[in-house]
Amino acid sequence: MPHYQIIGDINAEILIYLPNVPIMPSYEDGVSSAENKPIAPDNPKFCQQLIALNGNHWRKILTIAAKLCAHDESQWRDIKDSLFSSSGTITKCKSCALIICCDKELQPEKTLHRQQEPQVKVDSLINNQTVWHIFAGQQVQQHFNLDLAKQIEKSDADSPDKLPSKTVNRQLLTPYLDYRQFPNKLITEIRKVIHDYD
Repeated sequence: MPHYQIIGDINAEILIYLPNVPIMPSYEDGVSSAENKPIAPDNPKFCQQLIALNGNHWRKILTIAAKLCAHDESQWRDIKDSLFSSSGTITKCKSCALIICCDKELQPEKTLHRQQEPQVKVDSLINNQTVWHIFAGQQVQQHFNLDLAKQIEKSDADSPDKLPSKTVNRQLLTPYLDYRQFPNKLITEIRKVIHDYD
């Protein structure tokens, strides 16, 4: 049975589906104690700790997500640490949530118990045509039995007219969020599709 971890607001304008389960930040200073409170994804320290706990891989994921969500591509640095904030960054970017897809049960250190969503809810999200769905990488696309022939390749950035034809019901099948597979040129073209569509 699939398991899902949602980072951010389930009602976000952009939902990015990923296959890699990160170790989740759980306390504001990264250490459990009676004085500390669990850290929520809308706290700017959350993204900093997510990167600290999971390394450069997650820095790249959050950077690409920020570049895709920012209204002005040059402002991605301003929003990266508050990417999942429900206030403050809304004027600078589209709201964003990550949906982590896993085929096995999530380990306790990799969960935000209040953020877990049942499969029925996640499966119904996919059919919501009022938000953007970015299915990042073949593993996620296969997880949801999506048509891999519709996948956007990094070479499609050279022919941006191909991108809208590969957009069905606001679903984009993209490469994994890594600079080798998802270069800046492709980020720019996908941003245009997302931000000019409305």
